[in-house]
Amino acid sequence: ALVGMAFLFLACTAYSLYRFPLRTVVGLLVLGVAAAAGFWIVKDEQWVALLMVRGDSYRIELFEIMTGEWRRCGWILGCGVDFYTTKTLTGGVPIQHPHNIFVSLGLYTGAASLVMFLVVMAMTLWNALRNADAWGLYLACALLMLNFDGGQLVGNPDELWVLVLLPATMVLGRVVQTHRLMRPTEV
Repeated sequence: ALVGMAFLFLACTAYSLYRFPLRTVVGLLVLGVAAAAGFWIVKDEQWVALLMVRGDSYRIELFEIMTGEWRRCGWILGCGVDFYTTKTLTGGVPIQHPHNIFVSLGLYTGAASLVMFLVVMAMTLWNALRNADAWGLYLACALLMLNFDGGQLVGNPDELWVLVLLPATMVLGRVVQTHRLMRPTEV
């Protein structure tokens, strides 16, 4: 969620710098001073120390293990949707899922489905950009966030449906609506 928030903040900041350069610079300076003061106040708190120790939450090791499992099963078809790894992270921590939507798609259903997903998402984002659809920014944030946390896209209803399928459907619905409105009415 923090990655998506950072991406959204950067996108909004870039737009603000373009539209209102002086106000944005002043706002960023005030925000930076407030953030530095806030961090200085809580720097010695136990929860901050635990957050810093936790670091990347084993994401790099997890990525290496899960791509290794994917390679072992076969790049093209993956390991199947019922695959479960017996490997563990450092310290014996069991792995529940890949924590990356792209590795997850590749691991469970192979490179073919991953490539199809990437093509559909790229086309959806392109149409959102072309039509100035705000759902595209929502989808871009979601895809960026799910690069660091995400399981199977197709399965039980969960947050991935709201993060990926809903905005993609909204963007593509707008594309269909635009094409229908531009087409002359048929009698």
